[in-house]
Amino acid sequence: HPYSIYYNWDPEGMILVEIGVPLEEAIEGEDIIQPTETPGGKAVKATYYGPYEDLIVVYDALEQYIKVMKLEDEVVGIAYEVYVTDPNEEPDPQKWETIVYFPLK
Repeated sequence: HPYSIYYNWDPEGMILVEIGVPLEEAIEGEDIIQPTETPGGKAVKATYYGPYEDLIVVYDALEQYIKVMKLEDEVVGIAYEVYVTDPNEEPDPQKWETIVYFPLK
């Protein structure tokens, strides 16, 4: 499934985002298209059904969970989103499945 990693969030300015599609085999990059590797290992994750613009509730819930479970020191890297549902195939945004991961040590 395609994924994205938001390196910053500034809706009124510039947003730096990595967008990727997993492949079976590595490819050579060119210019701004470069191969990367998604992290493996432990993570805190949440599955969300709904429109992308409401994903902030997932981030808030995961951050609260991380705080309550005292996992702040375990979080490594940046959270990323995996888009399970293709909006071109499912027009109802309430049925769009997105998984948000916070990688852990």
